[in-house]
Amino acid sequence: MKKLKMLNDPDIKSIDNIIKKLQIYMQRNNQTMHGLASLMGFDYQPFYRLMTKKSLPTISSLNHIAQKLNCSVSELIADNIFLDIPSFNNIETYLTHKPTAFIRIYVTEDLLQDIGEFIAIKTDLPNIKHCVNKIDYQMSINIYQLFIATKKINIDGFFLVKYKKQIIMLEVVSISSKVIMATYEGKIIQIPIEELEAFAKFITFIELPSMSTNAISGKFI
Repeated sequence: MKKLKMLNDPDIKSIDNIIKKLQIYMQRNNQTMHGLASLMGFDYQPFYRLMTKKSLPTISSLNHIAQKLNCSVSELIADNIFLDIPSFNNIETYLTHKPTAFIRIYVTEDLLQDIGEFIAIKTDLPNIKHCVNKIDYQMSINIYQLFIATKKINIDGFFLVKYKKQIIMLEVVSISSKVIMATYEGKIIQIPIEELEAFAKFITFIELPSMSTNAISGKFI
């Protein structure tokens, strides 16, 4: 077994990536290192040495961690950070908290800072030809909107909200302590904050490569 100081840069980077993924999993599931070691099926001291880079993982332990995180060993050691997030067929099923499947997304570490629960909601885009920059292309119907769940509107952007007893996507232009300026029915209007119930903030679109209901990888588009 190599000593850490004898490892080359790619080896050190791979170990850092493994530890980062375990730390993210631990943080997002509100677990202690003791709890994560138990969940992974490791004794605490060997697991602690791995997390503090005082010892190296074996091939067997790498396979074991990858299995617990539902990923391949290559995914485990790669730079990409992945999350398995709940997906919903529509807004109504999201509000009933009944996900239809889980989608694996890849995000930057910056996107995880101070951010809560990610969710994906299927769009109703038709499977027809679209044109972008004078280039025709066929858009897949298997496209989801990526959101971050939130009950507060404290920044501009697109939000999934309840307004006038309807669930809509509202474009927020600016915010004050009591009202927001938003685009509604083609006009910019003032809306008292207490008249809105926020559910989630829109981030981007995700296109899935297949209609499988298993955990599959989505890409940002």
